[in-house]
Amino acid sequence: MKQVKLKGTDLIVSNISFGTGNFKGKIDKETSFELMDYYLELGGNFIDTANVYGRWLPDTKNCSEQYIGDWLKSRNAYDQVIIATKGGYYNMTDGSSRITKKDLTYDLDDSLKTLGLDCIDFYWFHRDNESLPIEEIIDIGESFVKEGKIKYFGASNYTLDRMSKAVEYAKLHSINGFSSLSNQWSLAYENEDKKIIDDPTLESIDHYYYNWLKKEKLSLIPFSASSSGFYRKLETQTMNPKVSAAYTNDRNMEIYKLLKELKEKYNTNMAALCLAPLMHQEFQVIPVTSFSNKKQMDEMIIAGNLEMSEEDIKRINQFF
Repeated sequence: MKQVKLKGTDLIVSNISFGTGNFKGKIDKETSFELMDYYLELGGNFIDTANVYGRWLPDTKNCSEQYIGDWLKSRNAYDQVIIATKGGYYNMTDGSSRITKKDLTYDLDDSLKTLGLDCIDFYWFHRDNESLPIEEIIDIGESFVKEGKIKYFGASNYTLDRMSKAVEYAKLHSINGFSSLSNQWSLAYENEDKKIIDDPTLESIDHYYYNWLKKEKLSLIPFSASSSGFYRKLETQTMNPKVSAAYTNDRNMEIYKLLKELKEKYNTNMAALCLAPLMHQEFQVIPVTSFSNKKQMDEMIIAGNLEMSEEDIKRINQFF
């Protein structure tokens, strides 16, 4: 797996990030250790988690971070991986924002303790708080950097308007601010009325956002990058009703026709081909994707080394 410098930082990361949102819920501890071992063996080093991952399960806490913290300790792998975690997820009881200095500090300190780290490489503000000026939110992140608790921070699920203001503020004051953006983005676009996750606080990349990213050259680390395996499941006829309802539309089916053609041309698999075009953009893209088993990981990480022609990338980019 290739490793690249994350734009705006000094972090050297693998060009595909391992998303661990399924730890505990769908992947037990033993399997999670096996998958992280294998990811490391294949050259991966960029592990994505969040303080909220697992908290939606009955009688559990931040299970994903707990698994990762135990794995880091048992493997003494602290210097071998880059950990990105998130804080400030909204209150799941009443939906109120937790993007405040107090709540973010609580989440960050909890993550540091659970992961067994003195400093977190990359910290995501998991949601926005539009009642606060974006300048205040960035200043909170800068204060964490000055305290030595994090190295860099980014925005997850932020609108184009808020990101535009954030970038301008950082330029004006000659600070890093948000080093990266993490919104939902994949080759397949979801149907607005049948989304897999019914959460109005999730933000995706539309064509306005896409063109802004091309102009600003901000790095994008998109989640749900494989669109729940839609194209692979379509090809293998293993589609479940929920994924089908979310992604079946004329646009996505036109892309599928093109992907079938390109799959033969590049002699690759559908899972890898769904990620590779995302990584051939005018701005840096490091997709976050989850793996359920080693075979799935083998298939998907091929995307990190798949070179595609400019012509084929243009054919796909027209859909963005």
